[in-house]
Amino acid sequence: MHKKKAGMNRIKMNESRKLYEYHQCVIFKDRRGFVANTPWNEIVSILCNIHIFSLNKNCTRGNHLHPKRDEWLFILNGKAKINLSYENIEEEIILDATEGKWLLIYPNVIHTIETISEETTYWFAGSRCFKESEEPDTIKAELL
Repeated sequence: MHKKKAGMNRIKMNESRKLYEYHQCVIFKDRRGFVANTPWNEIVSILCNIHIFSLNKNCTRGNHLHPKRDEWLFILNGKAKINLSYENIEEEIILDATEGKWLLIYPNVIHTIETISEETTYWFAGSRCFKESEEPDTIKAELL
């Protein structure tokens, strides 16, 4: 598994050709459920836009990219399929809340999220800004 501290310099897209990376939480499970201890201070301290959203089954969110920002996603329940695209590279990954993984999507990667579990999924998300600008940083791009 690829481990990297959230506060460290990110891998540049044009050098690595990577679309994303994972940051694993420490998971504690018992009869009540699970607790995912996240590297909170490292991740939240670098975010400039934090939001929570829901996504109903068979619906998609995204179909966009951010030219000046990373996007961090954490699924709170259920499972979702995430499609990623950059130039001629395309990947589909599954995020499962029980795995306790943060997903870091690099700038300029088109991304679309679709809930594949029976229930509505809930998400914690944020963006890290690299360049200050008054221009919008969400650009519509059809992937699905």
